[in-house]
Amino acid sequence: MSVKKHGIITQRDNDIVSLHEGLHPTPRPNNPDTTWDLLDPLVPKHCEHTKILASSVLLTLHKDQIVVLETGQRAASEAAFKWLDAQHELFKLLPPNQQELCGLSSHAIDAGKFLAYVMIGQKNVDFGQLSRATVAIEKPITRSKGTQETTTFAQNGVLRLQVSLQRLQES
Repeated sequence: MSVKKHGIITQRDNDIVSLHEGLHPTPRPNNPDTTWDLLDPLVPKHCEHTKILASSVLLTLHKDQIVVLETGQRAASEAAFKWLDAQHELFKLLPPNQQELCGLSSHAIDAGKFLAYVMIGQKNVDFGQLSRATVAIEKPITRSKGTQETTTFAQNGVLRLQVSLQRLQES
């Protein structure tokens, strides 16, 4: 990868983070003012959803760098962690019938498989990160097990995440 391409990716990363942090205070990440949350129950959901979207773009942006640059691997891994954390928080806010949304579940499958792949490929394993990845992958597995009977997508997603988790634990 060229230095120029890395510079462009770094600039896009900064643009996305600035855009996300520059949102109206309501959906902005880490906003200590929760008065809007009391006025409209959708606000916390929108906040988590914006985190998912930003993390999704950042993960996609940095995926091509993971083999070449350690900074790309760290950025992509952190985006995957944030993606899974925000999704977990969003699902806690949703009623059970909305937790079966396949579009949201596909994010967890992608991010979970990516984290397992990255952790398995590391030469010097950081056991804190390994533990964090294990917990992050276990959450969507546990959450999706209840929907396995209703959708084939959930069955396949749980299976893929379980295989990824097993390989991670064996490495």
